[in-house]
Amino acid sequence: MNIFQSMDPSDKLSYYQVAGIHGLPAQSWDNDPSSAQLKTKFVDETPNFYCPHGSLIFPTCHRAYLALFEQLLSGITTETIVPNIPNKDVQELWAFEAKRWRLPYWDWATPQTYLGTCGVPETVTLKEVEIASPDSLAKQTVQNPLYMFTTGVISTLKETPTAMDDEAAFGIWRIKGKTSKPFDACSGTIRYGVTNSHTPTPQEALGIENNASVANTLQTPD
Repeated sequence: MNIFQSMDPSDKLSYYQVAGIHGLPAQSWDNDPSSAQLKTKFVDETPNFYCPHGSLIFPTCHRAYLALFEQLLSGITTETIVPNIPNKDVQELWAFEAKRWRLPYWDWATPQTYLGTCGVPETVTLKEVEIASPDSLAKQTVQNPLYMFTTGVISTLKETPTAMDDEAAFGIWRIKGKTSKPFDACSGTIRYGVTNSHTPTPQEALGIENNASVANTLQTPD
């Protein structure tokens, strides 16, 4: 996941572009002609995107999107991580497990054990996680890429953090401020953080994770 997030945003298979298929920066992906969905706008003049909010096909549209996400993560494991493991026995073990790996399914309506009610999985609430090193299977503590995404991890950007409206950094995939405020000023992901009604604070622009509000929404979906 760290490798995925560090990819050049001009690469159509980068985390930045694949994540952008769902919503902002509201650009057609992989040379897809601008669809009717992309040409429409919400009432507040922010651009619409591939995700068909308020539509009967809302649940199913994410299946293909998540299948791509799963394939790319699997490819990074089998093509980048596994071949570089020096110990052949460990390499074979990782290769076997990599072929079986699938993106975990999250049932939002199932209560989380750590909460006792509905909410986000505990894994995404942790700033750091322990993982097994592919070199030795020894445990190591790393920054959790599921906790948040920040442009600071992108390997091709010299300035960090870089706001997502930076044309030099993101080109046509930048988030344009005129129609997408306040997200243009952000350099990190927001989980139920800012809205179109206010200018983000410096801390919000860096990325905040308001998991309590997510949990509240899942518990009272009306």
